[in-house]
Amino acid sequence: MAKWIKTDGSIIDFQVNPDGNNVDDFQAKVGGYFTPIHLPNKQVLLVNEEGMIHRLPPNRNASMIAHRGGFDQMYPNAINQSNVDNIMYTSILGDAILLERSEWK
Repeated sequence: MAKWIKTDGSIIDFQVNPDGNNVDDFQAKVGGYFTPIHLPNKQVLLVNEEGMIHRLPPNRNASMIAHRGGFDQMYPNAINQSNVDNIMYTSILGDAILLERSEWK
């Protein structure tokens, strides 16, 4: 089951459409265009790819999941650097979605 990880600390379970037609729902949940982060633990974290541009707040829960899942950074000094302003677990900005790799189509 997919998880919508919100910046307010709440985590909401939801079902993805098995036919793979989920883009609109994913964009609505993360607040815009998203980019996938493929974690070594076979999970996929979808994050707003314009989080810094839109000055979205850090998502500590999603950042911890990413860090514990083996993610350090996507691009140096960019949207998903390992922390923002040297504060641990602030690399993911805005709401995020956590999927099992089998749910990512």
